[in-house]
Order: sequence, then structure tokens, then C-alpha cells
Amino acid sequence: MIVQSNENPLNSLYYLVFLFLQWLKYADKSTFDLDDLYNSFNATLDKKISFGKFLLLIDWLHINDSASIQDNGDIKIDVFNKN
Repeated sequence: MIVQSNENPLNSLYYLVFLFLQWLKYADKSTFDLDDLYNSFNATLDKKISFGKFLLLIDWLHINDSASIQDNGDIKIDVFNKN
């Protein structure tokens, strides 16, 4: 669920996107293998998120034209205009 009224707000998609963008700011690249991206981001969290919730996070970025799938299947995150 994107907005939750009866659960901890730290579980919301809004907050997860915020955490992901904070993590991405310091990543040394902008193109990732999906599994590696999931595992690398999840390793930084105190409470691990499911792969399904992670895909919602990527979908959110894709809807905002900030994530795209490359021809080789990698995910390119283009929020901070990295190369």
C-alpha cells in the first residue's frame, strides 16, 4: 500500500523511495542488475523489504521517468543525472 493510515509510516512506499534516493545519491553508478540493486539496497536497511515492495519502488520511479529498463535487462536510475 502506498499510503498507510493504520501502520508504521516507515513501512510506506513514500518513505522507502526516500531511503532509496538517499542511498542512490552515494552509489557509484546509475545502471544496475535488478537482483544486485535489490540486494545492495536491502543490505542498508534495518528491516528488509520484500522483492514485491522493492518492485513497487522501482515502478514508482519508472512512472516518474526516473527509471528505465535497458536492452540488456539492467535498470537505469536517472534521478541525479549520473553517467
